[in-house]
Amino acid sequence: MARACGRRGRDMSFDASIYRPLVPVPLLPDEEPSSNLGTPPKFLWLPPARLLVDMRYQREIGDRGRKNIRNIVENFDWGRFTPVVVAPIDGWYYAIIDGQHRSTGVLTHGGIPEVPCIEVDADCAMQARAFIHINGSVTKVTPMQIYHAGISARDPDALKIDQVVTAAGITILKYPKQQNDRKPGETMCAALIGRLIGLHGARAVRLALTGLKKADFGGLITAPVIRGAVEVAVSNPSLSREEGPFIDALGSIRHDSLIMQAEAERLVDRRPQTLIYRDLLKAEMVRRIAPAKVAAVVEAHTPAELALISGLAALVDLSTEELTAETRKPLISHKRFQAFYLLHTAIGRSLSSIGVLFRMDRTSIAHAVKSVERWREDDKFDARIEGLATRARCLVSEEAAA
Repeated sequence: MARACGRRGRDMSFDASIYRPLVPVPLLPDEEPSSNLGTPPKFLWLPPARLLVDMRYQREIGDRGRKNIRNIVENFDWGRFTPVVVAPIDGWYYAIIDGQHRSTGVLTHGGIPEVPCIEVDADCAMQARAFIHINGSVTKVTPMQIYHAGISARDPDALKIDQVVTAAGITILKYPKQQNDRKPGETMCAALIGRLIGLHGARAVRLALTGLKKADFGGLITAPVIRGAVEVAVSNPSLSREEGPFIDALGSIRHDSLIMQAEAERLVDRRPQTLIYRDLLKAEMVRRIAPAKVAAVVEAHTPAELALISGLAALVDLSTEELTAETRKPLISHKRFQAFYLLHTAIGRSLSSIGVLFRMDRTSIAHAVKSVERWREDDKFDARIEGLATRARCLVSEEAAA
């Protein structure tokens, strides 16, 4: 066993068994070493005053970053300081590609006059590509920051996202914001939007984002809402065939109310809230886009129909107005779903005829029936519905006798 001495005089034992030499990785048949190596880098020392941050692709220093900088200042050690990667700007200033926090730590320390730097010859696009390459696999760099760096680097995937969000009037933030602090049209979902474009195409994502922008008062455009709107556009081509009505309908919906309703249903429905929201949104979109198709088959309620509606309302503890209203209050919607379910399963009405009776589309009624079926997995709720079903059948018998 050999012995080696560290720079600070500490003896270090050299055990060859814990080290290994570098071994080249075999290349695939279609791979070959790059012949364009670029300009070799230079090593130099620069004062912090000559270092600048290019905000076209660099990230803001947030709370976590400031904490890291304070840690650098308090525990500075050259042995843990890696050189900062920079590119010349105008012969005097240099743009920081990697090392903004380390450089700020040196500046804040006040007792270190210069920063060790590696200078590379790169324009803005090359700097942004280098930023992505160096930081892309580090968790501290968010997908939003990678996206904005990709724009500067003219990355094709980032440019596709940019084209879609620009057309929709959406702004992808550069750094995280609390949901309540976001302005209308702002979102943090750069990575999700990119994935959805890859899965479903730019048109569906653009339609969804354009409609959501119209409905957004700030903080609405989150992952569940985007995913639900895109899936509705993709899975229902009859709804999204005409862009104008689809966008107008999506923009007129109170999505926050749908989210609240989905959360209420989740308490008795074992599906994820995002899936419940998607189904609720689909039903609402159908109702708003095709009212003429529903109205074409709707006639004025007959006295028998009015009596049936009144009786059902009493069964589920609602007024007639509440049962026939378009409210999205979770408690009322929950009881309306029960009424639709009883009409279908206990009284034997078809989904389409129930839709006509309540001026709703068949899809909405089907969603209500399926929801109640899932809720019946709860024993107490199942017993309650069974009792209501018996009373509903009696209600029809009384009407027939009359």
